[in-house]
Amino acid sequence: MPYDATPAPAREEFLGLLDHLDATDRHTRPSGHMLTGLKDLDSITLGLEPGTLTVVASRPGVGSTTLLLAFCRGMALVRDTPTLLVSYEASRRDLLTRIVSTEARVGYYALRSGHLTDDDRAKLARVVPRLAEAPLHLAAPADWTLSELGEHITRACATDESAVRVVAVDGLRHIRPDVRGDTQERETTETVQTLKALAVRLDIPIVVTTDLDLPPGADPRQPPNLYTDLCGAVTRAADLVILVHREDADGRDSSRAGEADLIVAKHRSGPVATVTVAFQGHYSRFVDMRTD
Repeated sequence: MPYDATPAPAREEFLGLLDHLDATDRHTRPSGHMLTGLKDLDSITLGLEPGTLTVVASRPGVGSTTLLLAFCRGMALVRDTPTLLVSYEASRRDLLTRIVSTEARVGYYALRSGHLTDDDRAKLARVVPRLAEAPLHLAAPADWTLSELGEHITRACATDESAVRVVAVDGLRHIRPDVRGDTQERETTETVQTLKALAVRLDIPIVVTTDLDLPPGADPRQPPNLYTDLCGAVTRAADLVILVHREDADGRDSSRAGEADLIVAKHRSGPVATVTVAFQGHYSRFVDMRTD
Protein backbone atom coordinates (compact mmCIF):
# COMPACT_ATOMS: atom_id res chain seq x y z
CA MET A 1 0.00 0.00 0.00
CA PRO A 2 1.50 3.40 -0.99
CA TYR A 3 2.50 5.62 1.89
CA ASP A 4 -0.13 8.15 3.03
CA ALA A 5 1.05 10.90 5.38
CA THR A 6 -2.49 11.97 6.31
CA PRO A 7 -3.20 11.31 10.03
CA ALA A 8 -5.96 8.71 10.48
CA PRO A 9 -7.22 6.26 13.12
CA ALA A 10 -5.00 3.19 13.36
CA ARG A 11 -7.89 0.73 13.84
CA GLU A 12 -7.81 -0.65 10.28
CA GLU A 13 -4.02 -0.94 10.33
CA PHE A 14 -4.13 -2.97 13.55
CA LEU A 15 -6.74 -5.31 12.08
CA GLY A 16 -4.76 -5.56 8.83
CA LEU A 17 -1.71 -6.59 10.84
CA LEU A 18 -3.51 -9.81 11.79
CA ASP A 19 -3.95 -10.67 8.11
CA HIS A 20 -0.30 -9.84 7.49
CA LEU A 21 0.86 -12.12 10.31
CA ASP A 22 -1.42 -14.88 9.12
CA ALA A 23 0.06 -14.66 5.63
CA THR A 24 3.56 -14.73 7.12
CA ASP A 25 2.76 -17.89 9.07
CA ARG A 26 1.37 -19.64 5.98
CA HIS A 27 4.13 -18.65 3.56
CA THR A 28 7.12 -18.65 5.98
CA ARG A 29 8.05 -15.09 5.02
CA PRO A 30 6.25 -11.76 5.29
CA SER A 31 3.83 -11.07 2.47
CA GLY A 32 5.27 -8.64 -0.08
CA HIS A 33 8.95 -9.29 0.68
CA MET A 34 11.10 -9.83 -2.43
CA LEU A 35 13.40 -12.86 -2.28
CA THR A 36 16.83 -12.22 -3.77
CA GLY A 37 17.36 -15.81 -4.88
CA LEU A 38 20.34 -16.36 -2.55
CA LYS A 39 18.70 -18.78 -0.14
CA ASP A 40 21.10 -18.49 2.78
CA LEU A 41 20.89 -14.70 2.68
CA ASP A 42 17.10 -14.74 2.33
CA SER A 43 16.83 -17.02 5.35
CA ILE A 44 18.27 -14.19 7.45
CA THR A 45 16.73 -11.11 5.84
CA LEU A 46 13.43 -12.76 4.75
CA GLY A 47 13.92 -10.95 1.46
CA LEU A 48 13.77 -7.24 0.64
CA GLU A 49 10.97 -5.50 2.47
CA PRO A 50 8.79 -2.84 0.79
CA GLY A 51 9.47 0.63 2.16
CA THR A 52 13.10 -0.08 3.02
CA LEU A 53 16.52 0.99 1.77
CA THR A 54 19.18 -1.71 1.40
CA VAL A 55 22.84 -0.74 0.90
CA VAL A 56 25.26 -3.19 -0.71
CA ALA A 57 28.84 -2.05 -0.18
CA SER A 58 32.30 -3.36 -0.99
CA ARG A 59 35.78 -2.17 -1.70
CA PRO A 60 36.25 -1.39 -5.42
CA GLY A 61 36.40 -4.50 -7.59
CA VAL A 62 35.19 -6.90 -4.91
CA GLY A 63 31.65 -7.43 -6.14
CA SER A 64 28.91 -5.02 -5.04
CA THR A 65 27.68 -4.65 -8.63
CA THR A 66 27.80 -8.41 -9.15
CA LEU A 67 25.70 -8.94 -6.02
CA LEU A 68 23.19 -6.32 -7.17
CA LEU A 69 22.85 -8.17 -10.48
CA ALA A 70 22.36 -11.42 -8.56
CA PHE A 71 19.46 -9.78 -6.73
CA CYS A 72 17.95 -8.57 -10.01
CA ARG A 73 18.31 -12.04 -11.50
CA GLY A 74 16.59 -13.65 -8.53
CA MET A 75 13.70 -11.22 -8.59
CA ALA A 76 13.11 -10.47 -12.28
CA LEU A 77 14.35 -13.58 -14.07
CA VAL A 78 13.51 -16.30 -11.55
CA ARG A 79 10.45 -14.91 -9.76
CA ASP A 80 9.05 -12.73 -12.55
CA THR A 81 8.97 -9.61 -10.35
CA PRO A 82 9.07 -6.34 -12.35
CA THR A 83 12.46 -4.85 -11.49
CA LEU A 84 14.15 -1.58 -12.45
CA LEU A 85 17.96 -1.58 -12.59
CA VAL A 86 19.57 1.86 -12.82
CA SER A 87 23.34 1.87 -13.26
CA TYR A 88 25.61 4.88 -12.91
CA GLU A 89 28.58 2.50 -13.11
CA ALA A 90 28.09 0.58 -16.38
CA SER A 91 26.59 0.92 -19.84
CA ARG A 92 23.41 -0.90 -20.86
CA ARG A 93 25.52 -3.17 -23.10
CA ASP A 94 27.79 -4.13 -20.22
CA LEU A 95 24.79 -4.83 -17.97
CA LEU A 96 23.24 -7.03 -20.64
CA THR A 97 26.52 -8.86 -21.17
CA ARG A 98 26.90 -9.56 -17.45
CA ILE A 99 23.32 -10.81 -17.15
CA VAL A 100 23.67 -13.07 -20.18
CA SER A 101 26.98 -14.44 -18.87
CA THR A 102 25.38 -15.23 -15.51
CA GLU A 103 22.28 -16.86 -16.89
CA ALA A 104 23.77 -18.75 -19.85
CA ARG A 105 27.01 -19.69 -18.04
CA VAL A 106 29.06 -18.37 -20.89
CA GLY A 107 32.28 -16.64 -19.87
CA TYR A 108 31.99 -12.87 -19.47
CA TYR A 109 35.30 -12.30 -21.25
CA ALA A 110 34.26 -14.61 -24.11
CA LEU A 111 31.11 -12.56 -24.60
CA ARG A 112 33.03 -9.30 -24.58
CA SER A 113 35.73 -10.54 -26.94
CA GLY A 114 33.42 -12.50 -29.24
CA HIS A 115 35.54 -15.66 -28.85
CA LEU A 116 32.57 -18.01 -28.58
CA THR A 117 32.51 -21.76 -29.05
CA ASP A 118 29.66 -23.65 -30.71
CA ASP A 119 28.57 -24.76 -27.25
CA ASP A 120 28.54 -21.13 -26.09
CA ARG A 121 26.35 -20.14 -29.03
CA ALA A 122 23.95 -23.00 -28.32
CA LYS A 123 23.62 -21.85 -24.71
CA LEU A 124 22.94 -18.29 -25.82
CA ALA A 125 20.28 -19.45 -28.28
CA ARG A 126 18.46 -21.21 -25.45
CA VAL A 127 18.72 -18.47 -22.86
CA VAL A 128 18.52 -15.09 -24.60
CA PRO A 129 14.90 -15.41 -25.84
CA ARG A 130 13.79 -16.16 -22.28
CA LEU A 131 15.75 -13.19 -20.94
CA ALA A 132 14.10 -10.96 -23.52
CA GLU A 133 10.70 -11.75 -21.95
CA ALA A 134 11.77 -11.09 -18.35
CA PRO A 135 10.25 -8.05 -16.56
CA LEU A 136 13.63 -6.35 -16.17
CA HIS A 137 13.90 -2.65 -17.02
CA LEU A 138 17.37 -1.18 -17.57
CA ALA A 139 18.60 2.40 -17.40
CA ALA A 140 22.18 3.63 -17.63
CA PRO A 141 21.94 7.41 -17.19
CA ALA A 142 25.02 9.49 -17.69
CA ASP A 143 23.77 12.51 -15.80
CA TRP A 144 20.46 12.01 -14.01
CA THR A 145 20.29 14.22 -10.96
CA LEU A 146 18.79 12.96 -7.73
CA SER A 147 15.40 14.48 -8.52
CA GLU A 148 15.46 13.11 -12.07
CA LEU A 149 16.23 9.65 -10.68
CA GLY A 150 13.27 9.98 -8.33
CA GLU A 151 10.98 11.03 -11.17
CA HIS A 152 11.99 8.04 -13.31
CA ILE A 153 11.50 5.63 -10.42
CA THR A 154 8.09 7.12 -9.60
CA ARG A 155 6.90 6.75 -13.19
CA ALA A 156 8.17 3.17 -13.37
CA CYS A 157 6.19 2.33 -10.24
CA ALA A 158 2.92 3.76 -11.56
CA THR A 159 -0.02 1.52 -10.68
CA ASP A 160 -0.68 -0.80 -13.58
CA GLU A 161 -0.04 -4.44 -14.37
CA SER A 162 3.60 -3.87 -15.32
CA ALA A 163 4.45 -1.53 -12.45
CA VAL A 164 7.96 -1.96 -11.10
CA ARG A 165 7.98 -3.50 -7.62
CA VAL A 166 11.67 -3.28 -6.73
CA VAL A 167 14.41 -0.82 -7.71
CA ALA A 168 18.17 -1.43 -7.82
CA VAL A 169 20.57 1.50 -8.20
CA ASP A 170 24.26 0.89 -8.92
CA GLY A 171 26.60 3.71 -7.94
CA LEU A 172 25.45 5.85 -5.03
CA ARG A 173 28.44 8.18 -5.25
CA HIS A 174 27.71 9.00 -8.90
CA ILE A 175 24.17 10.29 -8.31
CA ARG A 176 24.39 14.04 -8.91
CA PRO A 177 22.77 16.21 -6.24
CA ASP A 178 20.31 18.84 -7.42
CA VAL A 179 22.28 21.46 -5.54
CA ARG A 180 25.93 21.00 -4.66
CA GLY A 181 26.49 20.74 -0.92
CA ASP A 182 29.41 22.19 0.94
CA THR A 183 30.76 18.70 1.68
CA GLN A 184 30.62 15.25 0.09
CA GLU A 185 29.05 13.84 3.25
CA ARG A 186 26.23 16.40 3.16
CA GLU A 187 25.46 15.45 -0.46
CA THR A 188 25.52 11.75 0.42
CA THR A 189 23.19 12.39 3.35
CA GLU A 190 20.67 14.08 1.07
CA THR A 191 20.89 11.26 -1.47
CA VAL A 192 20.33 8.36 0.92
CA GLN A 193 17.59 10.17 2.82
CA THR A 194 15.81 10.90 -0.46
CA LEU A 195 16.06 7.27 -1.59
CA LYS A 196 14.77 6.07 1.78
CA ALA A 197 11.81 8.48 1.62
CA LEU A 198 11.09 7.33 -1.94
CA ALA A 199 11.05 3.68 -0.86
CA VAL A 200 8.56 4.51 1.89
CA ARG A 201 6.34 6.67 -0.33
CA LEU A 202 6.17 4.12 -3.15
CA ASP A 203 6.11 1.13 -0.77
CA ILE A 204 8.92 -0.65 -2.62
CA PRO A 205 12.35 -1.95 -1.66
CA ILE A 206 15.23 0.10 -3.05
CA VAL A 207 18.74 -1.37 -3.16
CA VAL A 208 21.77 0.82 -3.82
CA THR A 209 25.48 0.03 -4.11
CA THR A 210 28.37 2.09 -2.86
CA ASP A 211 32.13 1.76 -2.43
CA LEU A 212 33.81 1.23 0.92
CA ASP A 213 36.83 3.24 1.94
CA LEU A 214 39.95 1.35 3.00
CA PRO A 215 41.50 3.18 5.97
CA PRO A 216 45.22 3.98 5.63
CA GLY A 217 47.35 1.00 6.61
CA ALA A 218 44.40 -1.40 6.69
CA ASP A 219 44.85 -4.96 5.43
CA PRO A 220 42.53 -5.51 2.42
CA ARG A 221 42.21 -9.16 3.45
CA GLN A 222 40.46 -8.18 6.66
CA PRO A 223 36.66 -7.98 6.51
CA PRO A 224 35.27 -4.46 6.18
CA ASN A 225 33.80 -2.69 9.18
CA LEU A 226 30.44 -0.93 9.16
CA TYR A 227 31.56 1.94 11.36
CA THR A 228 35.01 2.71 9.96
CA ASP A 229 34.62 1.90 6.26
CA LEU A 230 31.13 3.20 5.40
CA CYS A 231 29.89 6.77 5.47
CA GLY A 232 27.93 7.44 8.66
CA ALA A 233 25.03 9.01 6.74
CA VAL A 234 24.61 5.83 4.71
CA THR A 235 24.73 3.64 7.81
CA ARG A 236 22.08 5.73 9.56
CA ALA A 237 19.64 5.86 6.63
CA ALA A 238 19.84 2.19 5.60
CA ASP A 239 17.49 -0.44 6.94
CA LEU A 240 19.78 -3.23 5.76
CA VAL A 241 23.52 -3.07 5.06
CA ILE A 242 25.33 -5.93 3.31
CA LEU A 243 29.12 -5.72 3.09
CA VAL A 244 30.76 -7.89 0.41
CA HIS A 245 34.17 -9.35 1.26
CA ARG A 246 36.49 -11.67 -0.69
CA GLU A 247 39.85 -12.74 0.68
CA ASP A 248 41.13 -13.51 -2.82
CA ALA A 249 40.08 -10.18 -4.34
CA ASP A 250 43.64 -8.80 -4.44
CA GLY A 251 44.92 -11.77 -6.45
CA ARG A 252 46.99 -13.30 -3.66
CA ASP A 253 46.70 -16.99 -2.83
CA SER A 254 43.94 -17.75 -0.36
CA SER A 255 42.56 -20.88 1.20
CA ARG A 256 39.13 -19.40 0.45
CA ALA A 257 39.55 -18.81 -3.26
CA GLY A 258 36.18 -18.61 -4.98
CA GLU A 259 34.33 -17.76 -1.78
CA ALA A 260 32.76 -14.51 -0.64
CA ASP A 261 31.27 -13.36 2.64
CA LEU A 262 28.07 -11.37 2.61
CA ILE A 263 28.20 -9.59 5.95
CA VAL A 264 24.76 -8.48 7.11
CA ALA A 265 26.21 -5.68 9.22
CA LYS A 266 23.00 -3.77 9.92
CA HIS A 267 19.51 -5.25 9.95
CA ARG A 268 16.82 -3.03 11.37
CA SER A 269 14.25 -5.83 11.30
CA GLY A 270 16.30 -8.85 12.31
CA PRO A 271 19.66 -10.40 13.17
CA VAL A 272 23.09 -9.58 11.83
CA ALA A 273 25.15 -12.48 10.48
CA THR A 274 27.65 -13.51 7.82
CA VAL A 275 26.65 -15.68 4.87
CA THR A 276 29.26 -17.42 2.72
CA VAL A 277 28.49 -17.77 -0.98
CA ALA A 278 30.41 -18.93 -4.03
CA PHE A 279 31.91 -16.30 -6.33
CA GLN A 280 32.13 -17.31 -9.98
CA GLY A 281 33.90 -14.35 -11.48
CA HIS A 282 34.15 -15.80 -15.00
CA TYR A 283 30.33 -15.83 -15.07
CA SER A 284 30.05 -12.57 -13.12
CA ARG A 285 27.87 -14.09 -10.42
CA PHE A 286 27.38 -15.15 -6.83
CA VAL A 287 25.53 -18.38 -6.03
CA ASP A 288 24.66 -20.33 -2.91
CA MET A 289 27.43 -22.64 -1.76
CA ARG A 290 25.05 -25.54 -1.36
CA THR A 291 23.58 -25.48 -4.88
CA ASP A 292 26.38 -24.83 -7.33
